[in-house]
Amino acid sequence: MRRPFAGLIAAALLFAAIPATAQSPAPLDEAALRALIPGNTMTTTNSRGQRYQETYAADGRFQASSTRTDGSCCISDGGRWTIEAGQFCRQYDTWGDRQRFCHPIGRTASGYVNPLSGRAMEFSRP
Repeated sequence: MRRPFAGLIAAALLFAAIPATAQSPAPLDEAALRALIPGNTMTTTNSRGQRYQETYAADGRFQASSTRTDGSCCISDGGRWTIEAGQFCRQYDTWGDRQRFCHPIGRTASGYVNPLSGRAMEFSRP
């Protein structure tokens, strides 16, 4: 005898047993990005675990630096930033082969996050 609801009940029990994942960040819209970026410094951790900062000028320029784990500065660069189609975009003067990088910025209860990398982003006035 077939039990048509047995599969649905098994699926419901399976999903109920999976712990909830971290809160998905709500992406900022263009107006929120334009209010957040200019005049602020963003601090995060890069893929090598180094402290990384960028300071954004209102004219679309930025300065960036990466700090070693011992606190000494190891590299710096600059570039241009823009906001396009709801994404935050940067092009470095020398880093990353001068390619343009764009990503949304999300907001969770605990702060800002890059939804693509999952890394926390802190914004402050310099």
